[in-house]
Order: sequence, then structure tokens, then C-alpha cells
Amino acid sequence: MEKDISQLGWSQQQRLHFMERQLLWGRRLTLSMVQEAFDISRNQASRDIKLYRELAPDNVPTYNPADQCYRPNRSFSPLFAVTEPHELLTIIGRPLENSVELDAVPILTRHILDGVLPAVLTALEYKVAFEAIYASASNPIGIKRVLTPCAIVYVDNRLHLRAWCSDREEYRDFVLSRILTVPRLLNEKPDLPQDINWDTKLDIELTPNPNLSCDGRKLISIEYQLKKTGMIRVRAALVHYFLQANFLPNSVEQLEQAKVQPWSYPVMVRNWSALEPYLFGVKQQ
Repeated sequence: MEKDISQLGWSQQQRLHFMERQLLWGRRLTLSMVQEAFDISRNQASRDIKLYRELAPDNVPTYNPADQCYRPNRSFSPLFAVTEPHELLTIIGRPLENSVELDAVPILTRHILDGVLPAVLTALEYKVAFEAIYASASNPIGIKRVLTPCAIVYVDNRLHLRAWCSDREEYRDFVLSRILTVPRLLNEKPDLPQDINWDTKLDIELTPNPNLSCDGRKLISIEYQLKKTGMIRVRAALVHYFLQANFLPNSVEQLEQAKVQPWSYPVMVRNWSALEPYLFGVKQQ
């Protein structure tokens, strides 16, 4: 590596970070993407891409006229920290000057082994299976699994992998931070059955907890804008996570608690019976 990244200017580092994240998550990069994201000239964007390819020559092959873009190599290895879950929510922008004090509560993050995410995203792109050691609550030491990834889902502070498990012969959810070895890509492209729970989308009707006082229900309706967002569409496979992430009752016991202590669950699901079949027996590892 001829240049030290730390010696580059802040704005140029941000552009390199953006390009790497786009290659990793979006699987393609164009000059116009860099131009529009940072309002720079085409020549500057071209120089930035050239610099990134000099810094990481194994990450990006030469420009492919047929694709009209740059694509990541299968051996892609990030230079920046773009494989943590919070990267999905990061938006690169200009420095913001504030006249008031701002702070945030730290969120615990789950470490994903270096090399895992690039390999999984490559397997997703090429629709191939991979082999890796995966740990779970029932087997914290880990066991070899052959998985065919179908989608990645961000839930709270973790990334879940929706994948076909060859051992169980069914679709299950796997936490990426519990993959203990870098996945070994396989040549096989399994002929997978339809993932009905993933393809099925449910309309979730939200309402203020009916056990609150009249004023309490009005407050919650305004606070959560339930007249505008009272109906949310979620994949059946993600309903359980949606309820957990938004502190909504997701079990019979929690429904009972919501009756006795309504402020513990100020927002409720109105059409519980439509969701109930998808809440129990969730295939999570």
C-alpha cells in the first residue's frame, strides 16, 4: 500500500468510506454515485475511485463496460469498519455545527468476525451455499452448518441472516455475530423451496392500549402518530422481531401484563389473531 489512509484528508476518507460501503452493501459502484453523494466533479470522483483501487487492488477489478459499473471481487476485504450492524443505518453527510449540547445513549454492538460479512454477501449475490461453524444458545461451542443465504435483516443491534439450513432442511434465522469461522463458499446452488413466511406480508394494525384512560389514549395516538402509521406491513418471518423491537406485546403473558399495567405497553396490536400463528415456533438459531 503506497499511501497511508490516516494521512488522507477527512473529506477524502469519507468518500473512500462511501465507495467501499456501496461496493460491499450495494454490490456496484458508479462515478455518478460518488458525484451525487458529495457534489463533486466527475474528474474528482474518477480520481477517488482510482485511489481506492490503488489502496485495495484486490477489492475491485477493472471497470466492466458490460455492467457499466465497478463490482466487488469475491475476495473483497474492507479497509474501513463497514461490517458492523450500525453501518446499515449510517448516512454520510457534512459536519454539523450545533449551538446546543447533544448526547446519545451508547448501544452495545455485536462483533462480526472479519471476513464473514463479505463472504455472506458474495454468497447472496451468486446464490450459492457456504459452510461455516455456527454457535447458538443450545450449542455455544459451535457446529458446522451448510447454509444458503437468502436475505440479511437488521434487528435492533444485530444482523440476522435468513437462510436455508441444509441440516434441518428448513428456513431459519441466524445471527451473523455467531458465525465463528469465515464462510467457505461452495459451488452448489441448491434448488430451494419457496420461503412462504418471507414472501407473505402481513398488515399490522396498531392502536393505543384500550386499558389506558381516555387522555392517555389520546397522548399515545399523538405521540406515535397512530392515525398516520396505524397500519404497518411486515413480512411474516419478521413479525416477532417487529413486536420485540418496538416494545409491543408478543406473547400471551405480555398481553395479560398490558391489561394490568397499560403504560408498560402503551401501543397494542389490534389484529392479534392474524399475527398469532407466526409468533410461536420461530425458527431462530
